[in-house]
Amino acid sequence: MNKDKKITAPLNVVGATKEQSNSNNNCILKENKPEDKISGSFFSFGELMDADLPRKKAIIENLLYPGVYILAGDPKVGKSFLVLQLLYGVSRGEPIWNLEVRKGRCLYLAYEDGMQRLQDRTVKMFGADAMSNDLYFSTEAMKLDNGLEKLISDFINKDNNPCLIVIDTFQTTRTTADCHYGSDYEDIRKLKSLTVDKDVCIILVHHFRKEMADNNFDRISGTNGIFGAADGAIALTRSKDARTAFIEIRGRDQVEQRIEVMRNKETLRWDFVKRDTEPLLEPLDPDIEKIISFMNPLHTKWKGTATELCETLNLLTSPYRLKLKLNCNADRLELNNITFEAVKRSHDRIIVLSYFEKRRVMRTIS
Repeated sequence: MNKDKKITAPLNVVGATKEQSNSNNNCILKENKPEDKISGSFFSFGELMDADLPRKKAIIENLLYPGVYILAGDPKVGKSFLVLQLLYGVSRGEPIWNLEVRKGRCLYLAYEDGMQRLQDRTVKMFGADAMSNDLYFSTEAMKLDNGLEKLISDFINKDNNPCLIVIDTFQTTRTTADCHYGSDYEDIRKLKSLTVDKDVCIILVHHFRKEMADNNFDRISGTNGIFGAADGAIALTRSKDARTAFIEIRGRDQVEQRIEVMRNKETLRWDFVKRDTEPLLEPLDPDIEKIISFMNPLHTKWKGTATELCETLNLLTSPYRLKLKLNCNADRLELNNITFEAVKRSHDRIIVLSYFEKRRVMRTIS
């Protein structure tokens, strides 16, 4: 074999380890370095690792994250009461079941209710003096292909600090009555595309099918395209004695968990009983553990370069990768009352670590 023979490669090859050429398209691929830029929709490994990617903030701590969720349950189990309770709490920035929330504007598309029923339910749940300046309603049903996508897009992109949107019910918005895997997946994908790079959650209230299954998520009405395309799912089911109910959560950005709740007979709100499964956190990275120990009530602020932080704490990682490690562990830092910020300067980048005394209601960062 001729060792000097050049290797050809198609135009879209990424990550080549040696210089390659193609006489037909004059494509030359070199070993990717962090500073290399690839045109089109490709990006190199170095670009991925160097990218300043904002971390998505939870809507409700350990419970609800940006993206599209399916909330499913049997008829009349209390799904609409649950979503109104979530919307009201998030819009006011009030903790829900002792979980912190990220305060923001909310939209309730109550397509199976009228204004009178919504008013009666709201007064019953929160009192006649209840008020939220950041919760909006609509009862005029729209289809996904006939105005709904634009309505949601406008709310997300034009509204100030959008946070949580609920569509009650998902079935009222479907574009076709003949639902199969492709149409199920496509309808979820349309809504999901509206949340990309946005810290917004859309909850779709849906139903269980009558047939039983090994787990409640397999009971979600429709094909696997609905659950498969969504970012997460919430199943609301009654306990065997019907005195309490269980909220099961499964999602891409969280561990599966199960919460027991009880319907308050006076307010009709769901009151917390216990958490059957605690969210499991991965073991702390040794360098992050050092940073958490370093920041405390007696040392609330640190500012400097990555090199200076590595030298100060004798960290194992290189300064080049420290910012990436901090960025990927931002949630764990915040759980320990620490915030992280990378500030660009003309010739370098400064890391700012801050410790706050009390855990706070999460808000979007402008």
